[in-house]
Amino acid sequence: MEFQDKTSIFDRGPENGMFTFIIIIFVLIILFLVLRSVYEYLSNNRSEEVVTDARVISKRIDVRLNSGASNTQYFVTFELADGERKEFKVSGNRYGILIENDRGVLSFQGTRLNDFIR
Repeated sequence: MEFQDKTSIFDRGPENGMFTFIIIIFVLIILFLVLRSVYEYLSNNRSEEVVTDARVISKRIDVRLNSGASNTQYFVTFELADGERKEFKVSGNRYGILIENDRGVLSFQGTRLNDFIR
């Protein structure tokens, strides 16, 4: 006759309870990040598109190391015709094409850069 363990993972000792707690925290963090991304996407879609003259005033790269892998994000700051400055996250390709002091027409929607035409 085989013995069947009918205890839950919470009843098997402190190490299993801690593992479950860590998994729950991990899932909550992932859920938060997904919801925040969806909210930003929807918020950008509801925002009015702004088209204005602008100038590229700076570029920067943010490199983060996570468990031996790197994640690179690219940012470009524009100065709008009214003097306001806006920074946008851009793709590596767009980052490479833009040069500081480039002047052109910028279109954006919320935090999303739609286009920049010299």
